[in-house]
Amino acid sequence: MYYCLDDRYALRSWNNRSCCLLDRKTGIITDLEFKDYQALSFLDGITEENAVPSALRSIIRQYTDDGYVKKSPEPVEPVNDWFQIFENRCMPSLYWSITGKCNYHCRHCYLDAPDGCFGECTTTEALNLVDQIADCGIPVVSISGGEPLVRDDFWTIIDALIEKQIIISQIYTNGQLVDEKFLSRLEQRKIRPVLCFSFDGLDWHDWMRGFAGAEEAVINAMKLCRKHGFPFLIDMCVHKGNAADLKRNIDYISQMGAICLKIACVDTTELWKKNAEGNEMNVKELLPYVLEYIPDYYKNHIPMKVTLCPYITLYPEDMSVPYTLNAVKNHPTQQSNEIVLCGAARYECYVSPDMRVIPCMPMASIPYRDIFPSLREAPLKECLHDSSYFDAIDAKVSDLLSKNEKCAACKNNIVCGGGCRAKALLGKDQSIWGCDYDACYIFENGLDEQLKSVADAAVARYRSPKA
Repeated sequence: MYYCLDDRYALRSWNNRSCCLLDRKTGIITDLEFKDYQALSFLDGITEENAVPSALRSIIRQYTDDGYVKKSPEPVEPVNDWFQIFENRCMPSLYWSITGKCNYHCRHCYLDAPDGCFGECTTTEALNLVDQIADCGIPVVSISGGEPLVRDDFWTIIDALIEKQIIISQIYTNGQLVDEKFLSRLEQRKIRPVLCFSFDGLDWHDWMRGFAGAEEAVINAMKLCRKHGFPFLIDMCVHKGNAADLKRNIDYISQMGAICLKIACVDTTELWKKNAEGNEMNVKELLPYVLEYIPDYYKNHIPMKVTLCPYITLYPEDMSVPYTLNAVKNHPTQQSNEIVLCGAARYECYVSPDMRVIPCMPMASIPYRDIFPSLREAPLKECLHDSSYFDAIDAKVSDLLSKNEKCAACKNNIVCGGGCRAKALLGKDQSIWGCDYDACYIFENGLDEQLKSVADAAVARYRSPKA
């Protein structure tokens, strides 16, 4: 008998994760026990069962019973990349702004669209990066901008990713160019990425996006997604103008069929400071609206996840956990030298329109962004092996405590984990080692306990027991 991995799966090894199973359909990477990895490495389709060490045969049979492995009485040719070893560190996902240009004039843009202060890569550079993404073993890519659909070569980039069997998990778009033809072209390629729309509330969206008709366009895009069965999510900027309409807008977005909604105060970019027209709002000003809304979420049995940054994430009734407190990142018994400052940046790197590898999009416009590596000067494999990028995302909470006296003296420094580094850079400290004052505000005022109390009461009163 001969065995090979089912075409859906592949063995992978990186220099920091050496025994992994990749699910090609979902992009999920699972760490394996060494014996399991060793057993599966024999599944080349030409090695007979009797040639496999006896101690490993039962493992292969178990994986076969579970549907991971195909068996045949004749030799089988597996997919040619079923087993690959990569010299770089593992990066499960990449978030790529393929352009800094846009057809809107948003009041807060990180990339200062529509002109796009960081421009965009050429088609040649884009296709070369697709090759590099594959060569680094990155299984999942999210496409963003600017507005990615304004690129004439958008479909060329999409097709190159598909050819390399890279999952396109999300496309961030303002929706203005999302029509029947666009969705049809996705369907023709047999892909259904989550479409991520910005929607800043009824009667306010045009103002925020600096484009007459933006609200109508994104609502039409949501309707088309619902009609054709495309999942979509919403990011909403909250400010003094639309905060009082929180419940109305959440109900509306839920009724439109979004799978989740993220609401946050507008980050204080230079563009927002110029264009806010008195609508700036901080998290302290947002808090009363959040506390007022939490019971409504459970009372109305909202079927989508709602994240109210930086406070709380609320989960629908088909999920076992009713909520999580966003500022609570770690268990208080953990050691500071074991906790990385940003776990998200180790899971997904960001590539800017001018080809810099940066921890996250909010850091795209920081003054000293050029400390991060450029793909015009070094290959992605090198950036994901030994670079200033990893120097930043490998930083531990212990590093912060040694450089920040306020954090070092705080009794909540482990639970908080330093908060968000992008917030520290964009806030008043303007430093990677600065304070995330939103997190400080939450813990210094006991808001984590207050949020928990309000949520627990609402869950007990309104949430139906999970079947």
